[in-house]
Amino acid sequence: METILTDLRATGFTGIIIVVNYYSTDYSDLTQTGIIAALNQALTAAAGQSGAVIADVFSAFQSATGPVGGKTCNAGLLNGTFSPTNQFTCDIHPSQSGQMLIGKVVAQKFVAAKGGGQ
Repeated sequence: METILTDLRATGFTGIIIVVNYYSTDYSDLTQTGIIAALNQALTAAAGQSGAVIADVFSAFQSATGPVGGKTCNAGLLNGTFSPTNQFTCDIHPSQSGQMLIGKVVAQKFVAAKGGGQ
């Protein structure tokens, strides 16, 4: 990430760069979520060094999964996959609802970075 952001800035681009962090596919899985949180800390550090801002999708997905025990799939934020034995089976990719949430977080961060508030 540092290389990518440094190379972008080296082109002379001085505009807003937004880095979208990672979400957990299951916030009730503390090991997985901890690893993703550590990765997001590294992304945040790299973004800060290049004057980029973080769109915090991790926290947005976590908040949306509260009513379903941290299960991103059960919150409808991931693409479902067919399973005859379990209706709550998903892959790791965001569903349309998940994509909408990501877009909302990015848009809010962009407005805030331009000085327009949240």
